Amino acid sequence: MTTQQRIDASQRFGDLYELERAPQLFEQLGWQYDPSTPNENRFSKFDYRVTPKGKPTYRMEVKGPKKPKGLVLFEAIGITGHNGWGLGAADYVLQFLEDTVAIAYKRKEMLAKAIEIGGPIPKSPERLPAGKFADPGIWQGRSGTNRRGLPQQDCFILLTPAQVKGMYTKLTLK
Repeated sequence: MTTQQRIDASQRFGDLYELERAPQLFEQLGWQYDPSTPNENRFSKFDYRVTPKGKPTYRMEVKGPKKPKGLVLFEAIGITGHNGWGLGAADYVLQFLEDTVAIAYKRKEMLAKAIEIGGPIPKSPERLPAGKFADPGIWQGRSGTNRRGLPQQDCFILLTPAQVKGMYTKLTLK
């Protein structure tokens, strides 16, 4: 598979959860939701305005399942080298751990936990090849070039359910 094919497949996979599974879950829960504008999505890093029954409206970022499965991935720096969704404006993150199982957590609380566990966000985290991951609790990243040949880099941390126990709500799509 070429780099471009991997990028396209990853985009389709993410769209499945952001554009299909998340709205299905919101409807199942009886929540009102509106998609963010393209500029809000790109620059403020959130996908929806969500209003649960009897609650205020929140900004929510949606993430599909990540590898390795079952871990919470928290992104501080996106592949463009700019702030990632973990440093964006979302109040909550809805991360699917499996096809129909997701967790919802407060973004700022998870950021604080990621820094507590992994230390300050590094400017140059350990760089790993695609598909390779450091142990949970360590800031890490990948670097290379994007489809236009421009450099890309990111910085994220993987956290285990035990490390973030009590910080999320588990939701199941029926």
